[in-house]
Amino acid sequence: MYEDFTAASAIGYYFIRFVIPLFAAESLYAFTLPKRKNYLPLFLSSSLLYFSLSMIVVYYDVDFKIGWFRTLFLFIFFLSLLPMFIYYPLKPKQIILFALSAYTIQNFGDNLSSLFIFLLGFGNAKYELYQCLIYVGTYLLVFVPYFFLFVNKLKGEMIPDLIEGNVVYALTIATLVIVYLVSMFAQSTSDFVGFVASRIYALIACLFLIFAHYNTYYRKKLQSQNAMLEQIVHNENEKFKQSKRNMDLINMRVHDLKHQVEGLKEFAKTSQELNALSSLEKELHIYDNAIETGNATVDFILAEKSLYCKKHQIRFSSLIDGEKLFFMANADIYSLFENGLDNAIEAVLKAEKPNRTITINVVTKGNFLVIHIENFCVEEVVFHDGLPITKKDKTFHGYGTKSIQRVVKKYHGSLAFQCKNNIFSLNAFFPLDEINRLN
Repeated sequence: MYEDFTAASAIGYYFIRFVIPLFAAESLYAFTLPKRKNYLPLFLSSSLLYFSLSMIVVYYDVDFKIGWFRTLFLFIFFLSLLPMFIYYPLKPKQIILFALSAYTIQNFGDNLSSLFIFLLGFGNAKYELYQCLIYVGTYLLVFVPYFFLFVNKLKGEMIPDLIEGNVVYALTIATLVIVYLVSMFAQSTSDFVGFVASRIYALIACLFLIFAHYNTYYRKKLQSQNAMLEQIVHNENEKFKQSKRNMDLINMRVHDLKHQVEGLKEFAKTSQELNALSSLEKELHIYDNAIETGNATVDFILAEKSLYCKKHQIRFSSLIDGEKLFFMANADIYSLFENGLDNAIEAVLKAEKPNRTITINVVTKGNFLVIHIENFCVEEVVFHDGLPITKKDKTFHGYGTKSIQRVVKKYHGSLAFQCKNNIFSLNAFFPLDEINRLN
């Protein structure tokens, strides 16, 4: 089909058709994969090496041919691995899989371009300019959505655990071998039906691999997030137990100290000694657990957070009917309130002292039990998938927020966040019908 190329035009043709598109597809991953130090010099030098060696392969026609079977494209693919090994600090198996993913999307673009060229009747070398324009346009049409729909969703922190087992790896290699053979056959045949059918088959196979890869990455991401959440839940339970033990111990020591101070006041000989003991007694009253909501776990959390807020000059107010939280396990109450209040405290500490305010309410409104946490917020907050993140940290949502979401979903509730006029609010809604079923 493609014939009568001179050596010079062959270099240009194969570079536009394969060498540059493959390199571009592999380079898309540079936006998400971890990179070595001095990435730019490594990228430029290894890229120059790749293009130089590819030019030699094309110019001297380094190609083993058996009938319609050719190896030139395979040689160039293996050359393209060199830059990836140089500037990506990943395991060889991981780099090869990403290279195969890039080759898959390049192959999809190549087969689609070849199909357009054939159907438009531009297969002869005299239409070289039209062929180049079709290749460039088609690759752009394919690569741009591929980047935003697939590559951009990869996150560097999940890369090390992406590959477990050899199923996807073997499937990718086997499918690409078939696609390669089919593409070689299609390029050699002049039969209309055979050419079109071969290209369409290759396109479908490439799409299958792209979705298979995406499914693998997405599944591994979910598994990684679930494992992290499970670890966080475990840590929260341990923290709750330890904090409860510490608070009980403190309350016991404070109780003893109060009695000792009362006894010492009887032996005070001067007003100065009496004032000192009275001052100490006042300080001890800070540890009094004066908040009684009707739920011991909530009382404990509020007592702990109140102490922290007093120390950092945060105005903390609450209106909580703790008895209405009977349907929740203590560990879930701790997770929801602890994470919600920790996020609020972290936010208000960035504000000026007069604006450091936090309000928490647990009340019944209509047919819902509502948990409302409100705080002043100086940072701009954006929302992704309904969860808040600050503009300074868009890489991932806080796992504390995800932990809150987990608790709310567990009890068939709904969660809503809002940030308006520097006031950030969290609202968890629990249907009373569902709560009553749990009674």
